[in-house]
Amino acid sequence: MGRAENRAMIRFLNIRTIPYVLLEIKDYDCIICIDCLPGHNNVSLPASKKVNAVFDHHRIEHFDQYDFFCDIRSDLGATSTLVTEYLIKTHCPIPPKL
Repeated sequence: MGRAENRAMIRFLNIRTIPYVLLEIKDYDCIICIDCLPGHNNVSLPASKKVNAVFDHHRIEHFDQYDFFCDIRSDLGATSTLVTEYLIKTHCPIPPKL
């Protein structure tokens, strides 16, 4: 986690995280990138690991060229708005910490 505001949020909300280098990536069936795009500097996944979906609010050129699901909405101010919309539409409970 590189951005100072994200590190502060993790600390403030006491969210348990696991450093990527300690994960066994092969143990996961699905990988979803939020607010980042594989092939750019903000994703640490090996190139051989398939991403299943990307949710982002940053304008991405030619995102239709990817072989995974993309929901890119540059008209939103934050990706959290997009994720919240999915949670509400699927009636997923949203705890206060989230």
